[in-house]
Amino acid sequence: MGVSGVCRKLGMSRQNYYARRRQRQRRQVEGDLVAQLVRQERAVQSRVGVRKLHRMLQESLKQAGVTLGRDRMFAELRTHDLLVQPLRRQWPQTTHYDPSLPVFTTKSKAWKSSGRTKFGWRI
Repeated sequence: MGVSGVCRKLGMSRQNYYARRRQRQRRQVEGDLVAQLVRQERAVQSRVGVRKLHRMLQESLKQAGVTLGRDRMFAELRTHDLLVQPLRRQWPQTTHYDPSLPVFTTKSKAWKSSGRTKFGWRI
């Protein structure tokens, strides 16, 4: 079965098939270019995020003829596994909020407390 037969079954024109194919190929090449530029920049600044990278790479992408929005850049970096992973907490979380605990009120304020920390100590 040729392209005409497949297009007839899918209910699309051959022109649309070839246009979409060309678009997929162009997006693949553009995605690879973006990944390469991001790797180069991350070699210098390893923790720079996508929004800042988007601003920094606009000139290079414009010279290459690539039009790329912020959301698509997020998607491209996600597919290439180039998103920056969040850092671990600098300080440990010592208390936990539990909405099932009773509310203790005073005249000036209301507060909840379990009296327990992450490590099980009483306060």
